Amino acid sequence: MLTIARYSTPVAPAACQTILELVSDNATSLSMTRPPLEHPLYDGYRALIVEEIRTYITRHDFPQIEVLTAATVDGQVIGFLLFGLVMTDVLECNIYYTSVHRRFRRKGAMTQMMNSVMDISSTLALSCDPSMVKIYERFGFMPADVRETQVVMFIGKPKGITPVVEPMDLMRLEVVERAFREAMEKTNKRDLKHADKRFQVQITKMKTRAKEFLETRRSKAQEPV
Repeated sequence: MLTIARYSTPVAPAACQTILELVSDNATSLSMTRPPLEHPLYDGYRALIVEEIRTYITRHDFPQIEVLTAATVDGQVIGFLLFGLVMTDVLECNIYYTSVHRRFRRKGAMTQMMNSVMDISSTLALSCDPSMVKIYERFGFMPADVRETQVVMFIGKPKGITPVVEPMDLMRLEVVERAFREAMEKTNKRDLKHADKRFQVQITKMKTRAKEFLETRRSKAQEPV
C-alpha cells in the first residue's frame, strides 16, 4: 500500500532530498534530450536536471509549484510528481516531471499520483516521449502538439502559463558549471567532439520521431470509420 502526500513549495529538506535522489537516478529519462550514460559530460547533464528540479521545489517565489510523493508503508519515498497550478476560467494543472523508482514500477504508484493530481484539476497538460503516450492516454490525455523531442498532451483545453526556469540561469549555477568542468577534465577533445556529434544526431532523430508520431496520429484520426 502506498501513501500519496501533497507538498507546497518550498518542500521540506527531507522530502526534497529523496525527490532529488530519484531525479539523479533517473536523469536520462527525465531530461528532454535524454543524455546517454556513456556521454563524457553525462555528470554535467545530470547536475543540470537535478538543479532544475531543486530550483522548482526549493524557491520561495514559485508559489504555484507543488509536488506529490508516493511512499511505502515504512515511509520510503519511491515516486514524485511535480506540477504547477494556474487559475484561468478554471484551475489548470501543468505536469512538469514525474518518476518512480525502478524497483517499484508497475505497482500502481504512477496511477495513484496521477489520480491524485486529476482530483486537484480536471484541465491538465504535460509533455512526454512518444513511447509514453499510450500510458497517459489511459488517463484521458490526448496528443495535441510537439515540444522539441516530446509530444504535448492535454485533458481539456489548458491555456494558462505556469513558471518555467530558464536553462541559461541553470547553466550559470556553480554546481552545474563545476560538474561540466570536472567531466571535461576527464576526457579529451576528440572523444568529446565525437560524443557530441552522436548526441546531436540522437536529438535530431528524437525531434523527427515526435513530429512523425503526431502527424501519424492526426492522419489516423481523420480516416473515415
